[in-house]
Amino acid sequence: MSLAAWRIVIVLLTALSACAAPEPNTPVADEALPPGIFESIPPQQQDPLADRVVTFDEYEAAVFAVASCLRDAGVRTLEPSLDENRLFAYYEYGFSAVDDPEGEIHDACYDRYLSLIDVVWVTQNESDTGDLRSAELEKLKDCLRSVGLDVAPDAGEGDLFLQYANDEHAAVAGSCFADYKS
Repeated sequence: MSLAAWRIVIVLLTALSACAAPEPNTPVADEALPPGIFESIPPQQQDPLADRVVTFDEYEAAVFAVASCLRDAGVRTLEPSLDENRLFAYYEYGFSAVDDPEGEIHDACYDRYLSLIDVVWVTQNESDTGDLRSAELEKLKDCLRSVGLDVAPDAGEGDLFLQYANDEHAAVAGSCFADYKS
């Protein structure tokens, strides 16, 4: 199977020291999240989100649950792997576009196991770790603009991730984020 037949999904995490979540984690205020995010929590995400704090272990378990869900549905996958560098750490996993050509199975698994956990994880760690250094953040914005994405002048790293990580622009945004690995 050619490389083109595999979709790579990048789950970005904000900069983390030694690949561990900052401690102690503090609950994310509802105002810092998209409106109504906690109104309909999938059962698989209720326990990790009950205290409005997502630990690295909870986040990691959710990523691996998505991969397991894909495999259980007959979609061939690449095992999630954590990649880190000076600016980011992120999970990367792939799934066969032949087995899931429209990404519908992936989207269902992601929504069931990871979607809200992902948003809370990024939001809580953005507040703990801050944005990318100013110059690097501007490079990231320039990259996103160069591929035709709208970027607000005052957008932070977390804002950009939340805006583009889970929509039709995810592959382009992911490549812009990944370009800034050290």
